[in-house]
Amino acid sequence: MKQDVNRVTDLLSAEWSNQLAQANKKIAILAEENNRLKDEIKTIKESNEGDVENEV
Repeated sequence: MKQDVNRVTDLLSAEWSNQLAQANKKIAILAEENNRLKDEIKTIKESNEGDVENEV
């Protein structure tokens, strides 16, 4: 009986560990995409500011 409990615990731990690793990968991908989008927004804002100055 104790071995069964230990086996279930090991399986759950492995699954949770796998899910945590997958979540960390997704977080890293989203953080990278977020930074890329921030840079793109900054570039667009700078471009728009230049356009406004040229119109004045």
